[in-house]
Amino acid sequence: MGTWKQTACNCQNIGVTPGGATNSLKVPIPLSYSQMRKTSPEVLKEIDTLLNDRTYEEIAKIFNERGWKTPVGNSYKPVRIQRIQERYGLKSRFDRLRDDGYLIVEEMAQLLGISAKAVQERRERGLLKSVRLNDRHEYLYESPAAGVGARSVPVTQARSSPRSAMAMRRRFTAEFEVLEFFFSFLRLT
Repeated sequence: MGTWKQTACNCQNIGVTPGGATNSLKVPIPLSYSQMRKTSPEVLKEIDTLLNDRTYEEIAKIFNERGWKTPVGNSYKPVRIQRIQERYGLKSRFDRLRDDGYLIVEEMAQLLGISAKAVQERRERGLLKSVRLNDRHEYLYESPAAGVGARSVPVTQARSSPRSAMAMRRRFTAEFEVLEFFFSFLRLT
């Protein structure tokens, strides 16, 4: 019978045949579970770079368009990108944007003296510059202070010529009068 000898590189079965000749079979030692699932340094570097400008969903989409697969052969999903970011200690998108001076909605509301809902409405109308934080449609806001948020990141587009407060007030008054007329007409019929 042969004997088993395990080395760091391979397993060998050293056997002796009836004629006295020896033969050996070299088989690579299989990777451990954690080694099989380890993310490559190239993918880590790319995630770290893309987190400056992209959400988890956008990064997963980019990787899948490139045909990249996880170490076990699956396509990338946003939750997988987030787990990689957490597991390998990469700085989160939130922390990166906060370090660049972006404000959460409550801070922006306090700074402007309005409600958080009003901040969100102004962002939707394009009156405040913001950066999409994640895939749940949460945003961080560029501070009105000079030099804050100066890094080149995709921001929601502000209107090229914002309306004055007086023009907006006239427009809403006119719309209200139309609605008032419409409802009074419905009451008469």
